Amino acid sequence: MVGTLSRVTALLLSVGILLTGHGLQLTLLPVHAQALGWGGYAIGLSGSLYFLGFVLGCIVIPSIVASVGHIRTFMVMSAIATIALLAAGLWPNLLAWLVFRGASGFALSGLYMVIESWLSEVSPREQRGRVLAIYTMISLLGMALGQALMGIGSPFNLDLFVVGGTVVDAHGARR
Repeated sequence: MVGTLSRVTALLLSVGILLTGHGLQLTLLPVHAQALGWGGYAIGLSGSLYFLGFVLGCIVIPSIVASVGHIRTFMVMSAIATIALLAAGLWPNLLAWLVFRGASGFALSGLYMVIESWLSEVSPREQRGRVLAIYTMISLLGMALGQALMGIGSPFNLDLFVVGGTVVDAHGARR
């Protein structure tokens, strides 16, 4: 098990960093939208576009990975997730947010797929369950930590968008 974990340590660290930013985003965007004075319908619609993008990503991403590979897909999806979050902070317009939230969902589904397939690929069959359990624990802890980051700034300005974008893409140094 130690040998397997040593092969995936960088990836698991990247997951923790990435999903800390994602956890912040999942809380920040609806709170920021409410601070902008958007109604429940607009906030719910933007959340729905995230999940629409996620579903579309589940359909499209496997062919992208097959064409260009795990590493390139990971890098591009990470960039899309970062750009979508930062752009949402810069353009507080519902139509723009629908595009950004859809792009974010698409990118996150791709990141999850790449991460989980990488982990499954490098883990021996008899250790795969343990490795995926550690991955799940890191994922949930990272998202909880991201939500806790809401306390370091105000949802009324761009500070948290910058923190979220920085954290989402900070794992790029580990590539």
